[in-house]
Amino acid sequence: MKHPTTTPKLFSLKSVAFFMAWLMAFTALGIMWGIYFHFKAMDQRAGEEMARRVSVALKVELQRQEDIIEEYAYWDTAHEKTIATYDELWVEENMGQYLLNRYEYGFTMVIRPDRTPVFMAKPAGGTVVFKYLLEHGLETMLLKSRAMATDVPVVSGYIQLLDGIYRVSTCPFVDEITNRPRKDYAYVVFGYKMDPNHVEALAQTYELPGVHLLSKPDDDKPLHPLINAKGEAIAYLTWDTPHSLQGMLPKLFLTVVGFFLFMGSIALFILKRDHANRDQYEEQLYLQATKDGLTGANNRRHFMELARQEFAIHKRNERLLSVMMMDLDHFKAINDTHGHAMGDKALVHFSSLCRGSLREADIFGRIGGEEFAIILPDTGLPGAELVAIRMRRLLEETSRNPELGLPPMTVSIGIAPMDENELFSTMLAHADTALYKAKNTGRNKVVTHNKEDES
Repeated sequence: MKHPTTTPKLFSLKSVAFFMAWLMAFTALGIMWGIYFHFKAMDQRAGEEMARRVSVALKVELQRQEDIIEEYAYWDTAHEKTIATYDELWVEENMGQYLLNRYEYGFTMVIRPDRTPVFMAKPAGGTVVFKYLLEHGLETMLLKSRAMATDVPVVSGYIQLLDGIYRVSTCPFVDEITNRPRKDYAYVVFGYKMDPNHVEALAQTYELPGVHLLSKPDDDKPLHPLINAKGEAIAYLTWDTPHSLQGMLPKLFLTVVGFFLFMGSIALFILKRDHANRDQYEEQLYLQATKDGLTGANNRRHFMELARQEFAIHKRNERLLSVMMMDLDHFKAINDTHGHAMGDKALVHFSSLCRGSLREADIFGRIGGEEFAIILPDTGLPGAELVAIRMRRLLEETSRNPELGLPPMTVSIGIAPMDENELFSTMLAHADTALYKAKNTGRNKVVTHNKEDES
């Protein structure tokens, strides 16, 4: 009797199960390795982004300090009260204790060309020594400033003093009419102490976790050097390195086999959220770098950049454009009579009026002190005069409103239209000439530039 033939089994159930188990294991391992390197790359990019954010934060803080010292360098009254006729009470209220309290500076001073201080203001218990300051970098900064060919030769750097690291900025007094350093080359100097409280505030403001100071470099930590006037690193900022891999990998290991597609969706969501936060953060840094901290108007540098671009476009396309230069009348009297805080309030009120009265295309900026400027695209002289008259009347009327608690205020305005054959600097100079004519003929008026003013 013959037995029926049977087809031999190529794979047993056990071998199939074994193969599937290994296949799933290798698949899970491959996914884990992919996720591991993905998050490792994310940590590396996050570390690079953190270093960039620290650098940008320090630049924004330095820019803010340089903007403030520029404002005081342009202030004729500051030069008069500190160099020409020293007024101790005025200095204390406007450049001494006022700056120490408002901006938390470690010291402020004005020095003569012979390197002797007119005065030095510092907090109670401060150990800033003028001679030590000169020997450890300030002398080099003053020499660099004097050698610069720019209108406002601001020099900044970090200096190691007896009680810590200071971020120091210096600038000579500048003549408001010539926009050049005064011949006596008297200097304003501001110093901000980089103590742990400041670094902690920096970390909170710019979302920089774990940022702190180091006196010596550490090869195991990310570093940003603080450079002195000679180009030497005198201290370092370091911060916590992101380690998303350590926190995510154990959880991913438990869930990746059955839910790796779901995990991919979660990772994509996290990346999108991180990108959105980064865009918001960069927008915040942009505003801090381009806007005046007190009034919210474009700061001097950004206004000039936007104005030059607008001038070039309108000149190339043969379109109308006008510029207005504005200066609050008797602003020194407001500060002297009502105090610096009331002066700040007056500046904010005027800036708010201007921005509320302008078109979206108009460019508004604070040039320095109580001086502002406006670029009016596609606007000829008649239209610019209407805008100027409206602003002059609006300021005069609103400042008399008792509910606002402001002193009476007026503004002088100079207007210049764009001429197809002139340069941007010429148009600004024409508006400035018209402004000074308004100031010298009674104030609280609008004056337009004409050819007779050039003769």
